[in-house]
Amino acid sequence: MPETIQFLLWFLGVPAALVTVVLVVFGVEWAVWHLGSAAAHCQDRLTGWRMTATHRSFQNQDRHDFLNWIAAQAGTASAGPGVDETLVEAQRQADLIRILVEEELPKAVRHCVETHRLMATVTGALHMSEIAYEPECYQLRSATVWLLAHTVDFLQSYPLRMEDTRLVHNSIVLRKRALPTCRRCPYVQQTVDRAGALCPTAELVQLRGENSETIR
Repeated sequence: MPETIQFLLWFLGVPAALVTVVLVVFGVEWAVWHLGSAAAHCQDRLTGWRMTATHRSFQNQDRHDFLNWIAAQAGTASAGPGVDETLVEAQRQADLIRILVEEELPKAVRHCVETHRLMATVTGALHMSEIAYEPECYQLRSATVWLLAHTVDFLQSYPLRMEDTRLVHNSIVLRKRALPTCRRCPYVQQTVDRAGALCPTAELVQLRGENSETIR
């Protein structure tokens, strides 16, 4: 009898022990897999948060650099104490807008198109696309888009924008026509003999420059 019991214990106990071990191993692997998946998910969320924070920080720094640049172009200084800061800031921004719309934008756009025509003439290009990625041409197109994008944003954030019909007009034209045009420059898609002396955006700023009034 004891031998029979011992035999049954070996016969049934060993497989049961093996099954138990297998179940434990699967259980550990399942737990490790879920922990790894959870850790990867947390890592992805943390990475996404860091990328968002970095992008936001870059945007803020880029806007800060732009405001410093245009303030330097205008030669403006911070207002002293004892004045209405809101009105002073609005007046300061109005001066910056006038300089942007009447001076800096036309100058940047014309410099861009003139450089493209000069490069095409010097290299004997038949199509503007041949010189589109020459360093000078590409950098000037990028700089023009940068200036337009910040100008559009600056106009949109101006607190008294809706009180000035000319300013509203300028902001709409720049946002809806000039900026999209420069982002997908049609000038470099023309043959040299058909490309005019002015690109579409240059025609816009020339027209605006002839009829514009100082924004107060």
